[in-house]
Amino acid sequence: MAAAFNLPMISYFCTHPETSDKESFPTFARTRPPDNQISKSVTSILKRFNWRKVTFFYNNSPDENFGRVARTIVKTLPSHNITLLATKSWAATYHHGYDNNPFVTMLQETYMDCRIYVVLGHYYEFLGLMTIMEDKGLFEN
Repeated sequence: MAAAFNLPMISYFCTHPETSDKESFPTFARTRPPDNQISKSVTSILKRFNWRKVTFFYNNSPDENFGRVARTIVKTLPSHNITLLATKSWAATYHHGYDNNPFVTMLQETYMDCRIYVVLGHYYEFLGLMTIMEDKGLFEN
């Protein structure tokens, strides 16, 4: 409808890749990048530092929108010669100090084989990962 009247339509949260098609959505603009652009950014930084083997953790809560981005990342990394040593997820948004830390088990299962972790979730969820890594002494060297 906005395109029919040549009016801009601005989305603050849309990540659907179809809306990037300027023929179908000529006046659509977004403030958040589409999923495929997020995966390209992750791939670029991994390649920049020559990090070719990573473990990927992501929030898989049905109440959040990380699942589609995670699937895109999982599909994109191997096509750029980046090996996923493991892919693991947690099922509900984690609040450090209030919920059971989902990173305890995930880190225990992966830390011997992995040095680089890629984590997709809310910024405050990472505190659980950092805490358990510190407890294990993984930052000492």
